[in-house]
Amino acid sequence: MELTKQQIQFIDNYLIEQGVKYWDVRIELLDHVASKLEENENIELNRTFLITTFGTKTSLNNVIEEKTTTLKKLYKKQRFKEFIAILKNPLELIILLSFAYLYYFVFKTQPKIFITSTLILFYAPFLISICLLMYNLFKKNQSIRIEVALKFSTFMYVILNPLIMNLNEISYARKTFVLIGLILCSFYAYTAFKLYFKTYRKQAKIHKKLQQL
Repeated sequence: MELTKQQIQFIDNYLIEQGVKYWDVRIELLDHVASKLEENENIELNRTFLITTFGTKTSLNNVIEEKTTTLKKLYKKQRFKEFIAILKNPLELIILLSFAYLYYFVFKTQPKIFITSTLILFYAPFLISICLLMYNLFKKNQSIRIEVALKFSTFMYVILNPLIMNLNEISYARKTFVLIGLILCSFYAYTAFKLYFKTYRKQAKIHKKLQQL
């Protein structure tokens, strides 16, 4: 059974009322309702039916938590695939290895420039991730896929932050650790950002089509 525009709006309003802020989660729940109505055309689509099907805010929050957990597992696999794809792409690999060598060269020869460049390399992608995350959080139509993808891009920065905050005071050995960590962090962020922008483009296309219904 194909839902009418009025039915879609009715279900969507109920889900929003119950705190389901992610439009892509609401779409999946809409599909679930459509399947149930297809199985039994005698079902009357009303508020009682929606409460029976989805429950209220508490049970729907559990649905969102399950979806988040599933997406995290999915993004781990996809990020690994992105990393393998980079290793198979000679141009990307050469650019990233050149960056790593240049950063190492600065570390060995220009201590002051190393500290400045480390702060820039660390905080620039981190701040971009935070800005994008806040943008998604305050948007009227939030996407859980975009949110999870963004959180993945900030993970390594949170781990390195204590060392970066005290970069002037730490020993040479710890600066070596920062060097290795930030190179790995940059590789991680690069794959995470690639995955984020792929997710964003895909979700934007889907949302645009839905807006045209």
